[in-house]
Amino acid sequence: MNMTTVDTGSTSLADCVCYAGFSKDPFGFCVECPPESQPNPRVNLSSSCAPTVSQGQYTTCVLWSDIGKIKCWGMNTFGQLGQGYSYNTGVDDIAVMGDNLPFVDFGDNGRVKQAVPGNSFTCVVFESGKVKCFGEGTRGKLGLGNTGNRFDSIYLKDTGDSSLVQLGTNRMVIKLVTQTKDYSMCALLDNKTVKCWGSSYGTFVGYEDLGDGPNEMGDSLPSADVGTQRHVLNIWGGCTSDTPVYCVLLNTAEMKCWGVLFKFQMRLGKQRIGKQRMGQF
Repeated sequence: MNMTTVDTGSTSLADCVCYAGFSKDPFGFCVECPPESQPNPRVNLSSSCAPTVSQGQYTTCVLWSDIGKIKCWGMNTFGQLGQGYSYNTGVDDIAVMGDNLPFVDFGDNGRVKQAVPGNSFTCVVFESGKVKCFGEGTRGKLGLGNTGNRFDSIYLKDTGDSSLVQLGTNRMVIKLVTQTKDYSMCALLDNKTVKCWGSSYGTFVGYEDLGDGPNEMGDSLPSADVGTQRHVLNIWGGCTSDTPVYCVLLNTAEMKCWGVLFKFQMRLGKQRIGKQRMGQF
């Protein structure tokens, strides 16, 4: 899928990088801006810690980083809340919240360091750098090489490779992002590359879904071609009603994006971007 360098207009390079999530420290080095989080006192999560909140299309998850555990509530048609069943939680009955809302049980997979709910599915990154996705498997968005729905307790606790998203030999995930209304997920890896799977709108290989068939994941899953002598520092996903877009910040202070773009976003006219325009574009 095509990658586009964003025109920042009159914005200075330093401002552009800071806006993208980085700033310069007193020594002139680029450092990531510290996240700001404000807990919502109206949501009863029964915790004295301020959790990190992540919102999917109809699902919300919170992560307590000090204990590495998550709770999710909302739509659960495909088991995307991680409770081993597929009916909604916290929608009509507030009594299931607070202490009555259980943590997702991942067994011996380890502590969770990031939770990313998407469109009828959820993915988590463990401290080991491994990823597990659960919920609806349409278009391969669970990254398991098939389109089956997976959410039962046995699967959630399974530590085997067949239950985890395979992104390459010895690769570890630094960050996951999704486009809220799309069926895809992208991962920033420890070698500063990006791999995506699921819907072809969110991947960058043209009109082919990835992760819905055998031999598509792991080392066979291609990395985003961001250009020669460039590597990825950070990644973000965004989506409005029909414009799913992923953007990456590069070591060259460029931001490149792919997906479905509107002209008011990228000055390209509305178009689906394909792999023939990747790389140095």
